[in-house]
Amino acid sequence: MLDISENKRKIFPEISLLQKGKVSQFISHFSSTSKNIIYFANPSSDFEVLAVGKLLSVESSYSQLDNLYKQFISKFKDTDLEIDNTDIPLFFGYCKFPSSVKDNFWIDFKDSEWILPEHIFYKRKDESLLISFSLNEPPIDKSKLLKKTVRSGLLKSVKLSPFQFDLYTEWEVIFNSAVEMIRKKKLEKIVLARKKEFKTNHEIDFTEIMEVLNIDYQDCFNFLIKSNDSYFFGSSPELLAQISSTRFKSEALAGSMERGISEIEDRYLSEFLLNDKKNLSEHQIVIDYFKSNLQDVVNNFVISEKPKIKRLKNIQHLQTEIQGQIKLDVDIFNLVSKIFPTPAVCGIPKEIAINELSHLENFERGIFSGIIGWFNLNKKAEFYVAIRSGLFKDNFLSVFAGCGIVQNSNALDEYKETELKLRVITDLFNVEN
Repeated sequence: MLDISENKRKIFPEISLLQKGKVSQFISHFSSTSKNIIYFANPSSDFEVLAVGKLLSVESSYSQLDNLYKQFISKFKDTDLEIDNTDIPLFFGYCKFPSSVKDNFWIDFKDSEWILPEHIFYKRKDESLLISFSLNEPPIDKSKLLKKTVRSGLLKSVKLSPFQFDLYTEWEVIFNSAVEMIRKKKLEKIVLARKKEFKTNHEIDFTEIMEVLNIDYQDCFNFLIKSNDSYFFGSSPELLAQISSTRFKSEALAGSMERGISEIEDRYLSEFLLNDKKNLSEHQIVIDYFKSNLQDVVNNFVISEKPKIKRLKNIQHLQTEIQGQIKLDVDIFNLVSKIFPTPAVCGIPKEIAINELSHLENFERGIFSGIIGWFNLNKKAEFYVAIRSGLFKDNFLSVFAGCGIVQNSNALDEYKETELKLRVITDLFNVEN
């Protein structure tokens, strides 16, 4: 962990205009030339950012999240790191889901890491910038960076051969164990995750992956994080925290239903979801959790009276927006630590659910259901929950999805729900039966 103040270093940013175009067109070039890249996009907001390289980084654990922002302020207080545009992301990273289960497949990723990259390709609406950073020396020639990738159009030629995944009978045993704990009042809710593993026939073009996700999931936070030889990618509909100075925004996203094959069926399923006691109960647990855990750090809560429907390509969810005013002296990660992980990906009571998941799930979640996002030193930040995702390494792809279990949940229904969610990733490829 590099302490800038102790090393008396200065950071020099150099900003230049980019030609208009997609930031994603640079992904594949840097995925083959750099050990560290992070790409985030929210197509509905016309936002894309690609962070390349690692100039400086700060690592932490799940238990240290509440002090992470103070570490950054301390390390950067004596530097010349000033960007006129206060909205530009500067630091990018992730935090794994807390678990005692460890898997070598996640070895390329820290428990939590937040970096200042060497280069940032940034686009928001009509503004397109390239920002390069250096320590005590001029940045390199940026003309060497602007190598674009043209989509090959061969994404569906990547075949996924089933390698290892759970059987329904195995799922049923785990599900019944979870429901028994809920019946005995040990838990109110628990979120069980599944993993499918595939062998791929060749490497993946991640420019194409992200551009397809940006088309199919425009109202989501689409992401790619490369560390060494591992790629974690996906499309998350779940906002954890959006922070702008003292303004806070989040959402409860819990309760799911498949999409209909016609407009009439789609409306029927939406109405069913909006009135289904099981899904409404699961959803209310998340809302109550936010209100309870944020009351010490957020004032003036504004919470929608009724949930609305968030429709995605093949699934729809109950969604309730949560807003408030952040209290003085509460920093970004102090607030985030109050709510992560939420009952939408973990369960409640939280610590008991985390402990039980380590026993019930026979794999490490890693960044799946963890935190991904960005922040800067002007108290601007966006963090999402890393769901609907996959991990690619050494021509193996692991795909993850979860579902919330309450007392009246049905094993087969929940299994089918995870199958729908897994398809966000598997539908990108040609899956062999």
